[in-house]
Amino acid sequence: MASLERAIWNWMDTYPDEFADVQQKSNEELAKCADCLFDILDSCADTKKCRVSAWPLQIMLLIFSPKVFEEIINADAGAPCSPRHSKKKQFVESVKRAIGPHGTSKQLTEAAAVTCVKLCKASTYISRNSTNVTFTLIITQPRLSWWPQIDVVYSKSSELRSMFTDTLNKVTQGCISHTTLRMIQSLTLKSKDSTSKLKERNEEVPGYRALLFWMVRLIHADPMLMLNNQGKAGHEIQSSTLELINGLVSLVHQPTMPDVAQEAMEALLVLHQPEKIEVWNPEAPINTFWDVR
Repeated sequence: MASLERAIWNWMDTYPDEFADVQQKSNEELAKCADCLFDILDSCADTKKCRVSAWPLQIMLLIFSPKVFEEIINADAGAPCSPRHSKKKQFVESVKRAIGPHGTSKQLTEAAAVTCVKLCKASTYISRNSTNVTFTLIITQPRLSWWPQIDVVYSKSSELRSMFTDTLNKVTQGCISHTTLRMIQSLTLKSKDSTSKLKERNEEVPGYRALLFWMVRLIHADPMLMLNNQGKAGHEIQSSTLELINGLVSLVHQPTMPDVAQEAMEALLVLHQPEKIEVWNPEAPINTFWDVR
């Protein structure tokens, strides 16, 4: 289930326009497949443990059928709801009950919370001008004065850059060791210890790769998290900027991680905005720009 959900998110990330089209004009073939899979999951989710795993995926499948989703939500206001959608209506009601103040169990409450987070995340792929029914299930809250600002983390820019470089190196070494492992397995002269050590290292790579992906996405969202260098000399600032950009460029040319490569390209575009270039090295922005280029 996790793999299928990940595939759905990858599709939405890679082809957001296609997902937006589905929300505007229902794709009957996709809706039918999603409907069948939803029913299969519903029949399997007969225990709390199964529901914990199934609910997040089920909400994603329901989003693929906006007409059905709308019918279910409107039924709360007294509108008719087709009997064939009763299971989906029960699912939505179960999630609502579990997320409420009197949830039936901790497991289901946590599953419902994750499900609602998935719904909120999916709504960010839908136009704000849309009348999509998904928005009616999401509670909106104006920003409050006591909410922390992102700039409170700017002082940790040096640590974030070090984490990025360290993670990048581990992922890169992991990709190399994966190739090396396949070569070793084809040879009989190498010891089993060498092979087992490389296997252990390869098992850690997916975790570091996921961390790297989100760090690159963080750079894309707010480059100042990596560009804040208060109190440092010009040559140090230039060196750290060069290291950051070179790291992103190396990811763009990484064929084994297309999702990370795409995010790296987006991050580089943001870093090359005029106001960001000025921060590459405030003492000599133009010279730094040409040195980096």
